[in-house]
This record gives sequence, structure tokens and C-alpha cells, in this order.
Amino acid sequence: MLIPTPMLIAREIGRVPAGETISTAELRARMAQSHQAQSACAMTTGIFFNIVAGAAEDDLAAGRAALAPWWRVTLPDLTLSPKTPAGPEAQAERLKAEGHRVMRDARGRWLLLS
Repeated sequence: MLIPTPMLIAREIGRVPAGETISTAELRARMAQSHQAQSACAMTTGIFFNIVAGAAEDDLAAGRAALAPWWRVTLPDLTLSPKTPAGPEAQAERLKAEGHRVMRDARGRWLLLS
């Protein structure tokens, strides 16, 4: 099992082009495959993903390019993560700026439509 580092996660997220998204499950699968592992730890990937997202938000607030476009990562069911430092509203706005359609469902969760 691969235990990814924050920088490994940031590099993999950085490979996702503008206008595209990746699920956390696909992110873990890609990292595992590129390191000849059977899987990547879901817990550390989630924790370090939030660290990467927070660092990217700090970069943007300081007028620098984001460490990684964290907003391109969705949960496997295409919902936006409620746990990121900037929140799902910020993720929704950034995805809309890249041409995606997002909406809130009846439970108030943000969903990626395209």
C-alpha cells in the first residue's frame, strides 16, 4: 500500500487539466499504479489532500499560483468535498469558472453535473 505524501498528491492533482476533474478514488488509483502499489491509503490521501488544498488557498490569497488545482478533485459520487479549507462553495465557483456545471441537491450537497 502506498502512503502518499502531500507533494505526491499535489503533483498528481497538477496533472488534471483545466476543464477536467478526477475523483478521490481515481486519484488514489493513479498514484498507486505509478508507484507499483496495489492501492493508496484513503485516510492519508484525504488528510494530505486537505493540506494541499489549504496550501493552495494560501498561495492564491498571497497572489501566487496555487500549489495544485484542488478544486478539480471530487468525491467518487461527484459531490464536492465539504471538508476542504475553502469549502464546497469555493470549489463550486472555481469549477464553474472552468466551464463545469454544479448544483446543490435537496440535501444541500454540491454536485458536479459536467
